[in-house]
Amino acid sequence: MSNSERAATGRDVDLPASRAPREGAALSGAVQPPGAPDPQALGALAWLLDDLVRIPGLNVRVGLDAAIGLIPGIGDSIGAALSSVILIGSVRYRVPLHVLVHMAWNIVVDAVLGLVPGVGDVADAVHRANRKNYRLLQDTIESGRQVDTDTRGYLLRAGLLVAVLIAALVAMLILSLWVLLQVIQGIFT
Repeated sequence: MSNSERAATGRDVDLPASRAPREGAALSGAVQPPGAPDPQALGALAWLLDDLVRIPGLNVRVGLDAAIGLIPGIGDSIGAALSSVILIGSVRYRVPLHVLVHMAWNIVVDAVLGLVPGVGDVADAVHRANRKNYRLLQDTIESGRQVDTDTRGYLLRAGLLVAVLIAALVAMLILSLWVLLQVIQGIFT
């Protein structure tokens, strides 16, 4: 990104254009369904969670998702819950179910990678599920691939997908807290 482009965006982004999330300008021209979140807000959330700070000398950006993931036991579950906001916003834009499944998979992979102490936190920072999911939302809206089926049927299937994701994340939280308690108990016995 050239200096003039950095000045125009107001952010210091040193990633190749193919890896950086595109600005939400293309989404702002799309018809926003009633109750759907502002696409700019979803893009800002993806940036906040995955690209907030550039690590000097490494030309790598990390966000709050990586920092929150460092909290033992609950950090990755909190990060996954925040990541789910983009998924739920995508449901409001009536993104096709196969794209929602891809987004949910990105969130689960991100959360599971973060469970591995140390190495998992680095892998979690590299995976960038939020950026990937926002890009999937952008691509879907730009190509006009929203679902035009019965509202109840779509919402039922999408709601079921979100419920399964939430159940998996709650199970992961319970398992990670149990493992953390076992480790702590083992240290003090």
